[in-house]
Amino acid sequence: MQGVRAMEYPIYEAKKNLSYILHEAGEHLKLLPIKNAQRHDATRIWVVGEPVIETILEGLRCTPEWEEDGEQGLWTVYIPELDIWGQGKTRAAAADDLVTAALDYAAVYAEDVPFYLQVGRKHHLPYIWRLLLLGKEREKVKEFLGV
Repeated sequence: MQGVRAMEYPIYEAKKNLSYILHEAGEHLKLLPIKNAQRHDATRIWVVGEPVIETILEGLRCTPEWEEDGEQGLWTVYIPELDIWGQGKTRAAAADDLVTAALDYAAVYAEDVPFYLQVGRKHHLPYIWRLLLLGKEREKVKEFLGV
């Protein structure tokens, strides 16, 4: 039995109908694959609207680990899911530092996804995607990170 597949748009057709494809993906929540009909070994590219991506990723949660260094008067918060941390003289300052670190990491990761997939950080990708969707909205990023 053959699996169910979404209708694939050949690249030439996708170029002619890009506005329609983007509208269908964004407004009607359709999942639209585009395939190079000339190269059978080519990877399909999926056009997916942001609401669908948000639905896929909405269950992701981070589990912050807090530590206080009374001797130095510093708080550290660590996010094991992304292997990032923030520090500050207060919990709030550490949380702010963490948000900056998370947004910076997401931007760097997005610039070279193949590298991060090869160096053992493949499991970070859905978290990075979620951070990118949140953009620069620091309060929403704090909420996502659990701080």
